Amino acid sequence: MVLKNFKIGLEIEFIFNDVIINDLEINGYHGERLLTAVPLWFCEFDNSINRDWDFVENLDNNVDGVGAEMVSEILKTKYQYDKALKNFKNYFSKKGQHELNEVLSFNDSCGVHLHLSNNGVINYKTTNWKTLLGARNLFFKLIKKSNLSSKEDILNHYFRNYAQKSLKGSWRTIDRKYSEFNVISEKRNQGLEWRSLNLLNLKTWAEFDEFFKILWKCIKYLINKSQKWTETAKITKEIDLNNFNTTTTENIKINNINTTTTENINITRRII
Repeated sequence: MVLKNFKIGLEIEFIFNDVIINDLEINGYHGERLLTAVPLWFCEFDNSINRDWDFVENLDNNVDGVGAEMVSEILKTKYQYDKALKNFKNYFSKKGQHELNEVLSFNDSCGVHLHLSNNGVINYKTTNWKTLLGARNLFFKLIKKSNLSSKEDILNHYFRNYAQKSLKGSWRTIDRKYSEFNVISEKRNQGLEWRSLNLLNLKTWAEFDEFFKILWKCIKYLINKSQKWTETAKITKEIDLNNFNTTTTENIKINNINTTTTENINITRRII
């Protein structure tokens, strides 16, 4: 799939086991040197990430780990998206020698950020709010239906200090970098940024793959809805993470298949 005029970028924050992963080239913050060992990616330090000492080398010695952020090149096709993630996984797993939780940790100071731009069209001025609301609701639904062992953690951590909930009446105008949908990023020519995504407590590469398949469906939703700048989805109610029982009805179109879904979302919100 070619993204036509769309461009996407990924940012993945994590702590890595620097005993096993001992050759990662890390740039300074917003460094721009591409990695030779991990094609399609940059790597930079991120002081906002808290180490959690999750890597147990043996019973007497824990590995502190190092916080870092991987930033993708601009991706324009599904092939590039998949290739970038494959390169990421191959490097950190050492081509399948290590399970994810041996080399990476995603704690509550880590996030995943998606940047999306449309050939100079100013999304925050022209995008219908329901397009973004629909992407949020679709993400919630797909995570809830997934096989991810930490899916409730991911949902509970969706709104947080560094990804505060965007609201219908103010999302376009509020100049706040740490919003769920960050418009300041687009004003800086870096695309509209979706900041609330996260991999909290994922343990396996199979879960990593499943998460980014879910994210691709959300990207397709955003692209399909945004290219016409119209909203045809019927969203009768926003999924509210503060409400333990929320029913929503939505018509969504993925891979040219029209489906109507009605689902009860039952989760417990944890304040972080």
